[in-house]
Amino acid sequence: KNFEIAGSIARLEELFGIHVTSFAYPNGDYNDETIEILKINNIKIARTIDAGWNSRKSDPFRLKVTGVSDSATVNKLASELTGISMFTQYLLKGSFWGLKPRI
Repeated sequence: KNFEIAGSIARLEELFGIHVTSFAYPNGDYNDETIEILKINNIKIARTIDAGWNSRKSDPFRLKVTGVSDSATVNKLASELTGISMFTQYLLKGSFWGLKPRI
């Protein structure tokens, strides 16, 4: 796992000539081991696919997202940014994470 992450970071740095400091977990899959690997590779922040908002106290390696549809109208965008759709998902599925198992 370390080789795959470190190799990906190195390849991005080589391609774009920049120092990579952020990461998005592929398919949203992460665990404590993954976070430790990111820290070893000088990553400072990482984004999950966990629904929610972030604050100054948020774990920088477990940053949450607020979903917005690609084809959202202005009204739908406003609705999604309020969190209504996330709250509805919580009410219907009992979880902000839907039915996807967390590792």
